[in-house]
Amino acid sequence: MELFREMHLRGIVADTVTYSTLIHGFYQVGDLHGALEKLQEMKSSGVAPDTLTLRSILAGLCSTEELPKAEAMLVDLQKSVDGE
Repeated sequence: MELFREMHLRGIVADTVTYSTLIHGFYQVGDLHGALEKLQEMKSSGVAPDTLTLRSILAGLCSTEELPKAEAMLVDLQKSVDGE
């Protein structure tokens, strides 16, 4: 997170890889809340999540038994793919 803050201070814009790496890191240490916050920040910044990003979030939700949230995310993803 310190490197991410430093990037921001220097005006370096985070991309999909940067956000995905952070999200995966939050998931790895069991901080699903942090991962979800970073996903929201990613979307708010106009950076689109990729397959790796969504896979990390879904794996985190499923491993912490947040199945309703995982299912809702899948429904939203399907809607975005279908153009709804």
